[in-house]
Amino acid sequence: MIHTIVQRLNQPKTVLVSVFMSTFVLLSLVVYRFHTFELDTERKQVEAIATNYGYDIRSMLERALSSTYMLQALLNENNNTRIENFESVANDILPFYPGVIELAIAPKGIIQQVAPLKGNEKALGLNLFETASQQTEALLAKETGSLTLAGPFNLVQGGVGLAGRLPIFETQDQKETFWGGCRGDYSYLGDFRDR
Repeated sequence: MIHTIVQRLNQPKTVLVSVFMSTFVLLSLVVYRFHTFELDTERKQVEAIATNYGYDIRSMLERALSSTYMLQALLNENNNTRIENFESVANDILPFYPGVIELAIAPKGIIQQVAPLKGNEKALGLNLFETASQQTEALLAKETGSLTLAGPFNLVQGGVGLAGRLPIFETQDQKETFWGGCRGDYSYLGDFRDR
């Protein structure tokens, strides 16, 4: 039996087929390894890009949402009443918060001051606690006492955006009561169009 196998291996056709098959298998393995290496490299590049975009988004949102803290400070200086010359003040503030398209003050959850006023008139009088698209996050902000991100949703004045809602509480007789809140609307689409 071993003798017949040795005789067949000595035949040129058998040797040729054996060499061809061995070479084919070896080359297939090499191609497979290069292909998987290429895919792995590509996957790592996509992962790095996605991570960078994630950091960019987080940074932009943190910067935009911090605009509500500026409004809170201004309200505190005015004993939680209207901010006189609100539109002028807001126009001075907005350039420092790229992507923020609107700042609003909402005593008892009803928007009474908005800037810029032009194009945002429809937001005036909007009750955040009674508007279906706004209600959940408005209640969450009030209940937690924390800045809350809402959206994406269709903005009343048009377009799609996110909103940062910061609740404001007054302390009277050592008891905190809900005064209302301030809000910054953020149009996130514009930040990614040029990338």
